[in-house]
Amino acid sequence: MKKMFLFITLIALLCSMGFAQDLDTTEISDQFTIGKRGNESGTRTSGGAEIDGSEYLDQPPIAGEVVGTIRYINSWAGASGGGDATYGESGIFDCTVAHPIPDRDIASGNPAIPANTRPGATSPDKCILIGDDGGFNCLFFGESDDADYYIEVDGYCYDRSGGGAANYENIAVFARAGRDNDPNITEYTYNYDRAGSYCLMYDSYEKKAKAVKWTTGNSSGNIAGRVASTFTLFGEVDATEGWHTFRVECKGSNIKFSFDGVIVADVTDTEFINGRPGFGYREANWPSAEERQGHFDNLKAGPAVSSVCDWNLF
Repeated sequence: MKKMFLFITLIALLCSMGFAQDLDTTEISDQFTIGKRGNESGTRTSGGAEIDGSEYLDQPPIAGEVVGTIRYINSWAGASGGGDATYGESGIFDCTVAHPIPDRDIASGNPAIPANTRPGATSPDKCILIGDDGGFNCLFFGESDDADYYIEVDGYCYDRSGGGAANYENIAVFARAGRDNDPNITEYTYNYDRAGSYCLMYDSYEKKAKAVKWTTGNSSGNIAGRVASTFTLFGEVDATEGWHTFRVECKGSNIKFSFDGVIVADVTDTEFINGRPGFGYREANWPSAEERQGHFDNLKAGPAVSSVCDWNLF
């Protein structure tokens, strides 16, 4: 009996401690107030990050801003190079004033947008900017075997319906992506829409938030062309320009997608059983000076509602 008590105590301790990147057991958050996230230059000049450890950049805790040590990974670290050296790969800016397009090295190319007043945002005028590095870029974190967790982040949704269907731009929040064993790992190791994931994305032309499962092995041309075979659509909602809260939660085969707290889709699917979460941006055909890029804030992630430490499992 004593041994059993010690065993249960040890398990409880391990569950409460968690690990820096194990989102099945550990909560993290980031308010994106100062600095930058992601590595400025990768081991390749294009084609995405490597998997030898050089792609990682540890973001240590910062009082009032970052909870937990987060290991960020850029999909396309240093691919364009222009503004990366000045601002970092994914820099943090005051969104309420005109600010640069770093990856295109265009000063004040992004117009001012309203402060983020979504619930939980503690630095409403500051956000992280993820730009177009080779057509897309995104930040991953967590571990490749993470399975039962949620990711929630605020993103700014532009109304670009007047730009024409050919001009493609989306922001995305995704889960169970970047599994390190994708079929075309040489060039697209960390990629949410070409390598498959569960994703809540916003299409700025259609002005819709869509809950989708991206198909493994997509081409960027088919994605930008909105070819139906590139994804499975689980549900969608109309969206207006402004800040909105995106959330994807995975627990076993149950995947939930919510937009501003409203469930867009609640599905059962078994294709992707694990993988990293993240958030990012993709564009096609917009002139460089007209790209609006991805603005994100108020990141939270951690164990799914029914965590692996739920004592009902014992």
